[in-house]
This record gives sequence, structure tokens and C-alpha cells, in this order.
Amino acid sequence: MKVTRVVHEAEGRRKRVAAYVRVSTLCEEQGESFEAQMKYFKTLIESVRDWEFVEIYADQGITGVNAKKRNGFTRMIEDAVNGKIDIILVKSISRFARNSKEAQMYIHKLKESNVEVRFEREGISSLNPQSEMVFNFMAAIAQEESKSISENMKWTYQRLAERGIRHIGNNHVLGYAEIEGKLVPNEDAWIPKLIFEEYAAGLKSKEIIKHLDERGARRMRKKDSFQYSTINYILRNEIYVGDRKIQKKPPIDYLTKRPDYTKSYDSFYIKDDHEGIVSREVWKKVQRRIKSETEKRAKKKGNL
Repeated sequence: MKVTRVVHEAEGRRKRVAAYVRVSTLCEEQGESFEAQMKYFKTLIESVRDWEFVEIYADQGITGVNAKKRNGFTRMIEDAVNGKIDIILVKSISRFARNSKEAQMYIHKLKESNVEVRFEREGISSLNPQSEMVFNFMAAIAQEESKSISENMKWTYQRLAERGIRHIGNNHVLGYAEIEGKLVPNEDAWIPKLIFEEYAAGLKSKEIIKHLDERGARRMRKKDSFQYSTINYILRNEIYVGDRKIQKKPPIDYLTKRPDYTKSYDSFYIKDDHEGIVSREVWKKVQRRIKSETEKRAKKKGNL
């Protein structure tokens, strides 16, 4: 005789409820919205007698087109699949995801774990079969909105590039400060200057790194010492001779957030854009040596 144990949950068990909040920028206005949403959902969940508050999962300053980059979102999905959540509250479908394919994939994944997602703005539930068509339609609209925003940004950057305008933003250039939109050498300018002059004189990267370390340059970097890749990048960067190349890579794909090398694009080279740290003579000498050594390596590789 086979005996099977059947567990019946108590009828009064409260639903474990969480919420997901996301804003795509870190500006002050969005920051206030972010805090307001978190406070709103926490208050709402705690006010419902039959609900048990789990957590507010959040991503601030993160785009909604790629779930892998949203730590709060991925952690929430993992907790839900592992049976820690019964209901997830979200302000809107666009906050949940701006990638139609990903949105549908995660909704189905949560359904399989019997986890309900409620979208406040659209007034729909993922467990309602009649809502699936509406959800898919709204998810597609959210993705198109993201695409439209991306295309508008590309157009703006293109027009600015044609006028020779491009701020370095958070991508700080060693040896320069950006003052009123113009690159100006700062107190670290001696570092790239030393790199160029010693490379032009025939020294190897290993020797240059040693000299930088001896002069304390490593303390200005996140790592203990300069890396070969950093030396190589600096030696190839036209900024140090006073020039500027705008749009070095293809525009970023709005879904993958990576350069799309299948698309054509225009670059703009601006000569004498700002004060150089190295002379044109040193710059040309360095570029000739780089070209020569690159050809030698390619020839040697071809003979192997």
C-alpha cells in the first residue's frame, strides 16, 4: 500500500508582496520620483491586511532594455522563482521592461512559479488570461518608445559632432580637465607627456611603467600600477596632440547598449581643437613607431 502525504496550507496565509521600482536617470527630479515610488509601494503593501511586505526591489539610473544590468530586477526574479514572493507590484509595464521579448519571457517565467505581477497604470494582472494581449501590446509600445528616445539622442549627437561639439562627460581624460567645454591640461599632464617622450625615444612599455611608478604616478590610478593597455591607449589618443576625433565607434544599439558595427556612421576629425600636451613632432614619431611595430608583429605572426 502506498501512502502519499498531501499538505494543505492554512486558508488565512497572507500573500507575500513585493514591488519593483526603476528610474532611468540619476537627475534630481527622477531621484525624487524614485524615492516617492518606494515610499508609496511600501505604505500601500503594509496597509493591506492580507499582505505581508517582502521588499522594494529597485534600480536607479538603469535603462529598462537589458535585464542583466538591473541587479534589483534580477534579484527579484530569483527570489520570486525560489518561492519568496506571491505578488509583485509595478507602476507600469515600461518600468518592468522596455524590451518586449524580455518582458514576455520574465512574465511567463513568473507565471510558471505562480507569481502574479500587477501593473498599476495599465490596471492589469499577469495571471489574468484576458490581459495577456494588452500586456504584449503595451510592452511593444514601451520598446518603441525606448527606440525613439535612442534615435533622437543619436540625431542630436550627430548634429553636435558636425559642429565639432562633444563633451567628455564622465570619461575623464588623464592629463586634462574640461573647463567650459574646452580641454585644458591639468596637474597630471606630465604623465602622458612622459609616456609619449619616452616611447618616442625608444623605451619599451615595461620601462615606461617602471619610471611612472618611481615618480608616483601609480598613486593617481585605481590600480597599483599602469597597465600595458593603458599605455597603448594613451599613445594612440589624438587628444594629447591637441586634436579631437568625434564618434570613434558606431552608435550604441538601444537594446544591447553596445556599438552596432553593422551600421554606417560618420566620424569628424578636428585639428588644433585644444592645447596639446605633446608636440606634433613627438606625436608623429610615436605613431610611426606604433605602425612599424604593428607591421612587425603581423609579419612575424604570418610566418608562424
